[in-house]
Amino acid sequence: MPKIKKKFVIAVSFIVIFAILLVLLYSFLSVRQVVINYATSYAETISLDIVNKTVADELSARGVNYNDIVRLERNDDNNVSSLEIDTAKINYLKSIISFSVSKALTGSEDYVLSIPLGNILGNEYFLGFGPRLKFKMKMTTTVFTDFESNFYAAGINQVLHQIIIKVKVAGSFVLPWSTSGFKCETTVIAAQTVLVGVTPDAYTNVIENYADEGSGTVGNIFDYGADVK
Repeated sequence: MPKIKKKFVIAVSFIVIFAILLVLLYSFLSVRQVVINYATSYAETISLDIVNKTVADELSARGVNYNDIVRLERNDDNNVSSLEIDTAKINYLKSIISFSVSKALTGSEDYVLSIPLGNILGNEYFLGFGPRLKFKMKMTTTVFTDFESNFYAAGINQVLHQIIIKVKVAGSFVLPWSTSGFKCETTVIAAQTVLVGVTPDAYTNVIENYADEGSGTVGNIFDYGADVK
């Protein structure tokens, strides 16, 4: 009987210890995921703030405007006939911005996450409450910079031309027990202008009512001058 009782106590003890280990493992994994999510959001926010500020500072310091990037060709009537983007200027700005952003991000690689205990517990009623737990985080990044030329309709024979800077950041951060990656991107308008063409003396807007719907009246008007069968 004593031997059976002893074996029973050992078995119960083993089950209790195993259950405690499972609870601790589950708690660790839950806390780990919360901290990783928090660190990912923090890394993206920090990166975007640095990128936006650095790009704005570089553009302001160099006084970049539309005429510095784009050359407009006009015909005899002083209407815009074509435009040419200065690729040398674009490549120069691309190089400078990439270097400045990389330098700014590299200069701030070490961070400390301060997360309220209530946030880690994952209960919405305790968010923001409790002592703050601090975790050291190291971040590394790679910067990709590119330019885009976009055209948008801005009115009758008017086109909005924008030169857009797209900056993408791919990075990773290291926590005491985990390594994870993140990506973020932002766009900044480097320069823009409205290109105005010849405005017609008059224009019309034709609306097809329900009775004429499907008759092709509107299509025929827009196809004026074409072969209509």
